[in-house]
Amino acid sequence: MTEKKGPGRSPLDQSALEKANEFMVVFADGKGLDCRLLAIDIYNLLVISGDRKLLIPKHSIRYVVLSPKPTPNAKQGTGSVTPPPGP
Repeated sequence: MTEKKGPGRSPLDQSALEKANEFMVVFADGKGLDCRLLAIDIYNLLVISGDRKLLIPKHSIRYVVLSPKPTPNAKQGTGSVTPPPGP
């Protein structure tokens, strides 16, 4: 895996994930994972979630939530993620 640089990839995905620091990856099945970017290449994200390093294939990602986590006083969800409205 390359170190966050390389041809064939828009710099937007790298810079957006780096600026977000922590983000949620939502998979095709609707399940989400809070993580932090370690490296990125044309096909994969290398992230850390908790104390685990994970290699996530980009094709398994439905979308990424870059917004910060809700404050402790905010209403907590059920753990499932509602996808954004379709086109």
